[in-house]
Amino acid sequence: LENVVASSGAFVANGNMIFSPGNGFLEQMMVRAEQKFTGRGWNSLGPVLLTETIMSTCHAGLGTNQTIIGDHPDCWGLVVLNHTSFYPLRSPQRWKLFEQHGENFWKQIFFGAFSVHFFGSNTSGRGWVTGNNTAYDYL
Repeated sequence: LENVVASSGAFVANGNMIFSPGNGFLEQMMVRAEQKFTGRGWNSLGPVLLTETIMSTCHAGLGTNQTIIGDHPDCWGLVVLNHTSFYPLRSPQRWKLFEQHGENFWKQIFFGAFSVHFFGSNTSGRGWVTGNNTAYDYL
């Protein structure tokens, strides 16, 4: 993977960013971060900044003729993958990761995923158990 990020719904997630050294898009995002960051309030960086940078720099997304998800060869080779590449299940579905399912279920859920997010901050301390064919057991 090279010059890749993934969507996470309305925004492009910044948890999985893979860029070549010196990539121009990443440099543009860093310039915007320096201009935008105030240290006040939540979400002044992260997915909002990444999404806004894609929209303004790559001319993709709402109000354009190009979707955010897909290849952007004229924007430093940026590729925006569907959320399932890194987040096969979204946070509201995280409980499925701890359900008992057979191997074929997990194969289908994780097909094409490069990684899986277990949302540790949302699940720690809740008494989830492994050893019953959960996603933890499968992976």
